[in-house]
Amino acid sequence: MSIRTLELIALAMTFFAVQIGALLLADGELPRPWDEAAMAGWAAGVIFGGLAVLSLFGFPKSGAGENDEDEDGEEARPYWKHVRLWQLGLGLGIPFLLYADAVTGDTGNFNRMAQSWAFWPGIAGVGYVGLLIVWRILVAIFGSEGEELQPTTHGSARFATDKEIRKAGLTQNGGAYIGQYPDLTDEGLWYNGDGHLITVASSGSGKGVSAIIPNLLTWEGSVICNDPKGENAAITARRRQEMGQEVYVLNPWGLHVGEPWNLHCAAFNPLDWLDTESEDVGDDATMMANTIVLRDKGTSGVEGHFADEAESLLTGLILYVAFTEHDPLRRNLVTVRRLLVQPPEDWADTLKAMARAPYADGLIASAANRFLSKSDREGPAVLSTAQRHTNFLDSNRMRQVLGSSDFDLADLKRKPMTIYLCLPFDQVGGQASRWLRLMITLSLTALSRTKGPVNPGVLFLLDEFAALGPMRMAERAMAEGRGYGVRMWPILQDLNQLKDSYKDGWQTFIGNARVVQFFGTADVFTAEYVSKMLGKTTVWSSGSSGNRESTSETGRALMTPDEVMHLGVDEELLFVRGVRPIRARKVPYFHSNLNELADPNPMMAHGEPGEAV
Repeated sequence: MSIRTLELIALAMTFFAVQIGALLLADGELPRPWDEAAMAGWAAGVIFGGLAVLSLFGFPKSGAGENDEDEDGEEARPYWKHVRLWQLGLGLGIPFLLYADAVTGDTGNFNRMAQSWAFWPGIAGVGYVGLLIVWRILVAIFGSEGEELQPTTHGSARFATDKEIRKAGLTQNGGAYIGQYPDLTDEGLWYNGDGHLITVASSGSGKGVSAIIPNLLTWEGSVICNDPKGENAAITARRRQEMGQEVYVLNPWGLHVGEPWNLHCAAFNPLDWLDTESEDVGDDATMMANTIVLRDKGTSGVEGHFADEAESLLTGLILYVAFTEHDPLRRNLVTVRRLLVQPPEDWADTLKAMARAPYADGLIASAANRFLSKSDREGPAVLSTAQRHTNFLDSNRMRQVLGSSDFDLADLKRKPMTIYLCLPFDQVGGQASRWLRLMITLSLTALSRTKGPVNPGVLFLLDEFAALGPMRMAERAMAEGRGYGVRMWPILQDLNQLKDSYKDGWQTFIGNARVVQFFGTADVFTAEYVSKMLGKTTVWSSGSSGNRESTSETGRALMTPDEVMHLGVDEELLFVRGVRPIRARKVPYFHSNLNELADPNPMMAHGEPGEAV
C-alpha cells in the first residue's frame, strides 16, 4: 500500500471522527445543522491546516531528496512539500475567496465572517476527500499509483506494472507464449513482435512443459524443433496437424512409434538441397563441411589446422558426389563417407578422378590437389580428422534419414509446416549432433534465400542449444534473421554454456533477443548476470544513534544473485525490450487449458503429463 493511500485513509477517518465528535459534544442531542456544520468545519479546517504546516517542516520526505536534482539540474522539491502547499490553499484560500455572501452577503459582520471561515473549510475538506477517493478508484482501474514517490538517487529499477504490461501488448493472445502475470490471472503473456527469444533455465526446471510444449501447441506459423527424447513431437505433433500444418518427424532412432503417438520417420537428403546449377554451390558445400567438422572447445593450433584441412577435403568430396553421382540412391552424404573410408588404393584413384574433375569452377580439383600436396605425415592426419567427423554417417539409422527427401526446406516459409528433429537423449552432444547442426544450418540458409513475407515467422525452437556447439549460421540468424522471417529461440541451462560455445560473442545473443526468460537459475554466474540486468533501486534506510533516529536513501539491487537463485519454483523473470523487467509465473501446459490439446507424455508412466527437463 502506497503512502498516498495511507494518507487518504487517515484524512477520511479524521474528518468523520470530527463529525462524530460534534454529535458527542452536543450531549447526544442533534444540534442545529448550522452549528453542526460550523463545529465540524472549524475542526476540519484546523486539522487540514495543521497537517499542511506539519508536512512543511516535520513529515518524512517520500520523493526526491533535499539535494536531488531534476533533469534540468535544478533542485527538486520534496513531494510532501509541494503537494501539501496546495492542500493548504484548499483549506484556507477557498474559504477566504468564498466567505463573502457565503451566509448573508454581509461582509462587514465579523461573526458572520468567522462562521463562514468555519463552514467552508469543512466543505473544502469533504470535497478534497471525495476527490481523493475518486482518484484512487481511477488509479486502481487504469494504472498504478505513487510512481513519483519512488526515490531514484541511487537507481530507478523496478518491476513492470500491469498497466505497462497491457500497454506493451503482452496480454494480446497470439505469438510466442512466455508466461503468466500474477495480477492478470486469466491472461497469459504473449510476445507478438518479430524478434528472437532466449530461455535460460537449469535442468529439470520445466523448460519443456512451460516454454517449448505450450508454444508447439499454439504457434500458428512454421516451426523447426530440436527434440531430444522425441517428447515434444509425441505430445504436440497431432495438434499441429489439426492446426493445418504439414508435419515431418525426422526420427532415426524410432522413438515413440507405437500407439497413440505413431511417430514414423521422415527423411531429408542434404545433397538434394545442393543446387549444382547455382553460383553458390561451392559456398554451400563449404558451409555443409564447416557444419559437420565440429570444432570442440579449445580447438586451435595443430588440431585447428587439421580441422581446417579436413573441412577443405570434405568440401571437395561433397561437390564431387553432387556433380558426378547420378543415382539418386547414392547421391548423398553416405556415399561421401564411403569414399573417405575406402581402401588406400581406391582412395588414390578417387583423388586422381577429383583432380581431373572440371566442375564447380575447379573447386573439386583444387581440394584434391591440396590434399595430394600434403606430406606423408600430414596427409593421413587430415584424412583421419575427416573420417572422425563423419563417423555418424556409419549409423544405419542415419543412413535411413539421409537417403531421400520428403520435403523442401524452403516450404517452411511458403506454407505452414513443422519439422521435428528427434534424437535419444544419449545421442545429444555426441556424433549425431552433427546431423542436427546440419539440418538447422541448411534450414536457416534456405529461409534466407526464399523470398516473400512470412507471418508470424518461422520459429526455431532449439532445446539443448549448447550441445550443438558453435554455429556460424545461428550467430548470423540472431543478428539478421528477423529480416527473412526467422524467430530464433535458443534454450540453455545457463549462460556459461553460451559463453563456452561463442566466447566473446556470447552477449550478442542476449543483445539481439527481444525477450529473455530466466527461471530455475542454479549457477552463480547466471544469477549475477540477471541481477545486473535488473539494475539497482533506491530504498529508505533507517538508523538510530542514542535518542536520535534518522532515515536516508541507499541503493540496492532490485534482486540480489541469491534472491534470483531462490526465485519460486513457479516464478520466472522476463526481460522484454522496451518494458520494465517482469516478475511472472510459469505455468506447465498440463496445469492449463492447453492440456486438452496435448497427447499423453510418453516419458511418464501410462502416458501421464509430468515435469520435463
